[in-house]
Amino acid sequence: MSDGVMERWHKLADRALKGAPRETLDADLSAILGARGSLTPFAPAAPPRYAGRPTGDNAAIVQPVHIDGAAATARADLTNGATGLALVFAGARPGHIGLTINTVDDLDQTLDGVSLDLIDLHIDAGDSAPAALALLLTLCERRGTLPRTLHAALPTVSDAIDATAVAGTRFVADGAVAAEAGLAPAEELAVATLHFAEILREGLAAGHAAEAIAARTSIRLGASADVFVTLAKVRAMRAIHALLGEGFGFAIPAEIHAIATASTLAPSDRPTNLLRLTGAAMGAMLGGADSVRLPPFDGSGAPFGARMGRNISALLQDEGHIALLSDPAEGSGTLEALTDTLGEAAWALFKTLGEGAPGWRTAAELKTRLDAAKARPRTLIGVTKHPPTTPDTAPPPTPATPREGERITGPFAALMAAAKDGRALSLATTPAFPPLGAIGEAP
Repeated sequence: MSDGVMERWHKLADRALKGAPRETLDADLSAILGARGSLTPFAPAAPPRYAGRPTGDNAAIVQPVHIDGAAATARADLTNGATGLALVFAGARPGHIGLTINTVDDLDQTLDGVSLDLIDLHIDAGDSAPAALALLLTLCERRGTLPRTLHAALPTVSDAIDATAVAGTRFVADGAVAAEAGLAPAEELAVATLHFAEILREGLAAGHAAEAIAARTSIRLGASADVFVTLAKVRAMRAIHALLGEGFGFAIPAEIHAIATASTLAPSDRPTNLLRLTGAAMGAMLGGADSVRLPPFDGSGAPFGARMGRNISALLQDEGHIALLSDPAEGSGTLEALTDTLGEAAWALFKTLGEGAPGWRTAAELKTRLDAAKARPRTLIGVTKHPPTTPDTAPPPTPATPREGERITGPFAALMAAAKDGRALSLATTPAFPPLGAIGEAP
């Protein structure tokens, strides 16, 4: 922001405050920034930086696949509006039952009749993502086809980068795991940025050009029922991506995938989850996310819950026409200020935590913030505030238990060889950070 704009803003603020210090404008933004602070004033003269999808382009609708052998449901989703699938394995994502398949034959059955070359496919398997990717690439080789795009959040890049180049796999810089762990949106953006920079560094060390690595790296963010925070978070990520491009030497637009977090859902107030998921999808789409993934509103594996999640996204875009503008928040003082504030806080934390250098996940500062997130009060209308007089008494779904299999710790080529031999691989997985899960019942 220019000095002239800031000076004018200070004069207006001082006049309104009538002698009170400017610090009185600070609010407790810990739920957004992870610390106290005030919104950065909006500079109307600033050029637009946050435009997402081209005007009129809908976000892709990605449906989770988390029930073994549920090929009929997956085919129905793709026939009725979804353009992609996400293979969500047990333990990888809170709020999902999770796949327990661990052989190529199992995966073939779960994706029976699905034309892989017509869809976008995402792998959500936590630290077991390389094994899941090996199963999928082996299935692709068996069928003689590849997905239109393939996204995998791999814990390390170096072992898999050359092997996955054949399939054009996109690495995923995962910020959503930070949101699931309770970190504030600015902290989540910092984690996504750190992961993205780590992927770039490993790719450069392996001899690849920054432009090539960036083109094969997408970003995953969490979406909450707070429409405006989700919207601003996606916009801020695009600005941060541009800053990374300036530093590493690439100039391509960010590819951002939004998924509704488990804390968006309430097991005791499941019908209202439909509204919460609508807010999450709307914020992501208005912010310019390239794809949106919603879990079943009731937390079950029944086709009805999945269909309702799919229909929310379809209705917003096909009947609500919310994709007609590429950046509807542009020029809104509040949303521009929120975007700038989130981006600046995330960028400062990114630099504090080492800018994606090895070891950032174990940094003391990040551990402190994770501990603070656990202790931070969490509220949700209909659960901790204004709970229903007769809460939902249906038991929550039981998380799936991964099957036994071989845990191969060698290079990615060893995983591929085991998958081709038909061996059962271990896909017992844990996310990068311990998730908090859904907000609990009111006391």
